[in-house]
Amino acid sequence: MFEVNSSRKKKGKKSNKNSKRKRGDSGLPNSYREEVRSQRRGVEDRDRTASAPNAVARSLSTAAGEARQKKKKLSSLQDRFLKKLQGAKFRKLNEDLYTTPGDASFQRFQKDPNLFIEYHEGFREQARAWPKNPLDMIIREVKEYPVTHLIGDFGCGDARLAQTVPQKTHSFDLVAVNPHVTACNVANVPLSKESLDIGVFCLALMGTDYQKFLLECHRVLKTGGALFIAEVESRFCPPGVSGGEGVDSSGKKHAHASEADAQRRNGILEAGIKRFLKMMAEIGFDVVKRYAKTPFFVLFKFKKSSRPRTKVISNPFKFKACLYKKR
Repeated sequence: MFEVNSSRKKKGKKSNKNSKRKRGDSGLPNSYREEVRSQRRGVEDRDRTASAPNAVARSLSTAAGEARQKKKKLSSLQDRFLKKLQGAKFRKLNEDLYTTPGDASFQRFQKDPNLFIEYHEGFREQARAWPKNPLDMIIREVKEYPVTHLIGDFGCGDARLAQTVPQKTHSFDLVAVNPHVTACNVANVPLSKESLDIGVFCLALMGTDYQKFLLECHRVLKTGGALFIAEVESRFCPPGVSGGEGVDSSGKKHAHASEADAQRRNGILEAGIKRFLKMMAEIGFDVVKRYAKTPFFVLFKFKKSSRPRTKVISNPFKFKACLYKKR
């Protein structure tokens, strides 16, 4: 008796499953069901494709998180040694970026994206010592523009501008450290002609062929559009001259910098800036404003002129690379 009842229960369950299957299939032609399956596969394929550009960003984010966890476990002595090592790596990478063409840097960082993490960890450490960060000044200016304006951030790093301002921002750099960034050589960005209202180069005119970055910005910027450029003031001076007032990377005046030294350096700085502005006018950018001087940086606002852009820059300005003393 027990076995009979058990058998009936099993048969009942099996019958119930069959009935559900029949109800689910009823009234649907085979061709329709196959079309639905095909559409589902297409959606899955698109989802996988859309997530592919973020794979590097997720990998870099994980690597950065692991590095922070390891750092928390270090003793004070180990932490000091680690900072020295990171500082040395940053200085070397920084020099390489200044003394290498843009495309070569792009290829190198694409092969080893972790170099980008190491560079920007050193960059953030250095930025903490700055009296003023020029990006903060640019953010304040950009926020004054209509929210409908489209912005291009060339050499964006971790895309802090895009994550801070209300306007839609296209962010470009050598590696996409997060979904906001498009990885490319900024001499060739994926934008159509005259599509931007505002362009930004914040400490990003790095590379021996940086003029190509400016020419590309001219291509994608609308006539009358604004361009903000922030650079280290000492880069406008010849090798061996530190800048307008004789300052180091923290913005502190050198102890030996007398008033006469400051005036001499300031004259050299102004001469370099004059040559740079002359080149910018030749490219097709007229200076609108030079912002109040900070201890370490120079910030300009330009406007794209309506006159035709020169095809060949007759007298390109050569920025001084930021090189460091060997330690």
